[in-house]
Amino acid sequence: MRAHSWLTPGSRLLALLVVVVAAALTGCSLIGLGIGASIDRDNAGKRKPIEAWQVVAVGPGTPVDVSLRDGGQLSGKYVGLVPVPPEQYADSFERSREANGSAHPPVLGSTVTVAVKSGKQKQGELLGFDLKSLVIREAGGKQPTAVELSRVVRLSDSAGGDVEGETLRRMALAGKIPYLSAMAVDTASGRTQVPLDLVARIDVPKKSHATLTGFLVGAVIDAVLVVAAVNSLNHWHVVEPCNGRTPCTSCPYVYSFDGQRFVLDAEGFGGAIFEAARKPDWVNLPHLKAVDGVYRVRLTNEQREIQYLDEVELLVLDRRPGVRVVPSVSGALHTFAAPVAPQRAADLRGENVLPLLRADRRWVSRPLGEDMDEPRGLRDGLVLEFPRPPGAASVKLAFDIQSTPWASSLLRHVLSLQGRALPAWYERMNSDPTARGSFQRGLAREGLMTVRIWNGEAWQDAGLLANGGAAVPREQAMLADIRSIPGDVLRVRLDSTPGMWTVGGAVADYAPEAPLRVTTLRPASARTETRGDVRALLRNADRRYYTMHPGSSAADLVFAAPAVREGEERSAVLRVAGYYTILVPAEGQPQQALFDRLVSEPGAFGRYSRELLRAEARRSAGDLGSSTTAATERKPAPGTRVKSWDDRRTGRRGDLSAAAPPFPRPAGIRTTRRR
Repeated sequence: MRAHSWLTPGSRLLALLVVVVAAALTGCSLIGLGIGASIDRDNAGKRKPIEAWQVVAVGPGTPVDVSLRDGGQLSGKYVGLVPVPPEQYADSFERSREANGSAHPPVLGSTVTVAVKSGKQKQGELLGFDLKSLVIREAGGKQPTAVELSRVVRLSDSAGGDVEGETLRRMALAGKIPYLSAMAVDTASGRTQVPLDLVARIDVPKKSHATLTGFLVGAVIDAVLVVAAVNSLNHWHVVEPCNGRTPCTSCPYVYSFDGQRFVLDAEGFGGAIFEAARKPDWVNLPHLKAVDGVYRVRLTNEQREIQYLDEVELLVLDRRPGVRVVPSVSGALHTFAAPVAPQRAADLRGENVLPLLRADRRWVSRPLGEDMDEPRGLRDGLVLEFPRPPGAASVKLAFDIQSTPWASSLLRHVLSLQGRALPAWYERMNSDPTARGSFQRGLAREGLMTVRIWNGEAWQDAGLLANGGAAVPREQAMLADIRSIPGDVLRVRLDSTPGMWTVGGAVADYAPEAPLRVTTLRPASARTETRGDVRALLRNADRRYYTMHPGSSAADLVFAAPAVREGEERSAVLRVAGYYTILVPAEGQPQQALFDRLVSEPGAFGRYSRELLRAEARRSAGDLGSSTTAATERKPAPGTRVKSWDDRRTGRRGDLSAAAPPFPRPAGIRTTRRR
């Protein structure tokens, strides 16, 4: 019997390559390419540990250091996988059944029934276990069939014995069930064959393919967005979107006048997608400058949604030079006078990502590539380590985060599951506090970035970061009590559903809050092209809304600028309150059971995202060839998203360089804007 002759990898490479070519190296592809190349450079010459079942990805000739479960060590060059002799395997299998007591698999060679999560069953002769799978030969089958243990609900035999699939999976990973395959290694003393169930860990060179991975993931997202944009031309107004190709769910865009042009600085009240979810939001405006004694701010609706603005005010922040101010989700203004960057940073797979949190780079959560049947595959994120001074009782943390275009697209997909019942669902959200609370908790759990702190034994929740939108990075701060946290290192974890977020930096500050003078300004005027001055609608939180329709609404706000005192430094935060309604066609049969599962079941949202993205990528391979040609005839393909409002209006590309921040910032916190 040839080892693994029954294992046929479900390769999607062809579809991905088609997507890559069709996407033509658009924005996300280039971002992924650059980030991946950075990871490759940083990984050169290093080694990484892998589990025994991952050896299938190791090429022949690769230097390996093998750690055995009995404490032994083995070094040499990996040759490949070879089958364990049948007599040896049968003996090992029987000994393992005796050692495992009552929780043991059926007898080797017996007729078994395998119940899988889809509800189906497979029957056949039990041949053994191999690489996270159980292997049977179905009746009349010539080749063995491998069934992934993550899919197995129960394994039973004709004698009435049965064992849970989760029990089998744990036993296999712990080496308590022998594998049909062994790894062959050429050592200094000759070739050695080691059964995989005896292997605890394998260390291999860290030869990363992050450049290719980043490029492919970016290209898949690009292709999905391109097809979505092309298809949308038949149903929606043409609106310049957040990434230059396709409309995505967001919130009002906030532009600051920097003395020459309006620059996109922020988005407001993300995630407030019905009136009962209306909320205030606080966003930094790093490019805002006073010109002729006034500040000018522009609010626009450039998405497929209707936005309802209730209240707007500008907070002018004066303090001593060198102190940065970052708002929290609740509007608390935290000062950073002595920030420190993380000394270590790794993703949840243990890969070093610290270089991505410095200079002009970003870490991007990967929507594909993890086994979401494994608990660790349901979340993606970072673990940051900061030095902690002796006696520190509290810490201020600031994060530079940004949601991905796929995250906003995914929300539209989820809402579309309501079908023709969508208007009734909106009405229920506004009138039923219980239903509304359940939805908002599920959306926060699956869609927002969770912050946790290691307390010496477990990860302790510290809070959630707000939905900041996909068009521009955003800084958010939080205050944490760390009196009960031991040690001189502060470990902070950020995690969410895979593929939803990017992180550009983080800092910690243990110093007390610095003196800060806050001046609240109301708009001196708030003019629109169609309704004149709407200042009265934006003066108070009274639910008298200025309604902004997609693609055609903009409000120019003017605030009188107080004089800056000598020796002080100033920045501004905009407080904007309201909500928005996403324009999703209320068509088709409602899929309420799936919708409820995505909201109530932890991890279901991520699995749905993965399968949806893969399905969209496969469809993209067929759609791009015909659709993009027709779309080009209807509308010239847009270039890189311009950041100047004037250039958006005239169609000119303009100067995309962002103005320098008002003062130097510490490593890890940046005002880098998407180019």
